[in-house]
Amino acid sequence: MRRMPNFLLAPLSILFLSAALANASENLLTNPEFEQNGTDSAPGWKISEASFRDNPEFAQQVTWEPVEESGEKCLAISTKTSVKAHVWWQQDIKGISGGNYELAAKVKGILKPGSKHGALEIAVHFLGMNGEWLGYQNILVDTPESAQLSEAWRTLKGKITVPDGTVTMGIRLGVLAEGEFEVYFTEPSLTEAVK
Repeated sequence: MRRMPNFLLAPLSILFLSAALANASENLLTNPEFEQNGTDSAPGWKISEASFRDNPEFAQQVTWEPVEESGEKCLAISTKTSVKAHVWWQQDIKGISGGNYELAAKVKGILKPGSKHGALEIAVHFLGMNGEWLGYQNILVDTPESAQLSEAWRTLKGKITVPDGTVTMGIRLGVLAEGEFEVYFTEPSLTEAVK
């Protein structure tokens, strides 16, 4: 059996290492560019039906739509009147039990005059085999100041740890507010955390 010369092994090692690192940083979210396919929805993303399941009128007070804002393709949530709201865009993906990931999004928002408060939610919830609730992580919980709405674009990111037994993860881009607001999300990503 012939052995491969050492000078050939080094470039091959670098090639394999580069491929492994590229895979580690791959965005696991579907349609992070919010392509629309000729409709007013963004495939892969859905609105938080839990927000208005018991109050159908609420659906008429809040608008969820893919838009272009300041040259960026975004998922927007805005109100037509003053409301008390906990609303979000969501994408469900298969859970990867026990994994460590980084969740990030670029965001900006406006809380209109007379409103009481508005806080961003960039988060994930975890469900088990039978749909049972296993947990929830908001990446902004440890830095409440970063959760405040700002009219300038900001990239917010944080680490999440997936609980054992997770089958589905619900990625959330949303807001908890009382008043009238506009919020825009772009460039969402969920990537494997580099150790």
